[in-house]
Amino acid sequence: FYSPLDESAYAADFVFRGGVVGPLGREDYLDTMEKLAVYRAFDLSANGFGFTVDPADPYSVRFFVRNSGKHVGPWQPWGALPPTPLSPRPGQDLVRGPTEAAMLTFDPSSLAVR
Repeated sequence: FYSPLDESAYAADFVFRGGVVGPLGREDYLDTMEKLAVYRAFDLSANGFGFTVDPADPYSVRFFVRNSGKHVGPWQPWGALPPTPLSPRPGQDLVRGPTEAAMLTFDPSSLAVR
């Protein structure tokens, strides 16, 4: 989301489960994130806070993010059509996202994200 993907950081059985999107297996998730290419159009920081180990699963960490940054390049989140990307506008390029809950679960044998 914030930078080019490092495919080696995702376990073979990785599954993304979002509030609206998902579940997506590893390959579908990587493909979707590359097509969205948020990292190319925005310079964002996650601003993670409130990290805590899940008491029911010592390999899971729960936390919050509230991304912020700037819209720095054209972005076309809807795919190839219509061929009109959203471009940054002077004075309207700052981004402050909503607070979101997140969780990472690590594979205990390799510490890759599950």
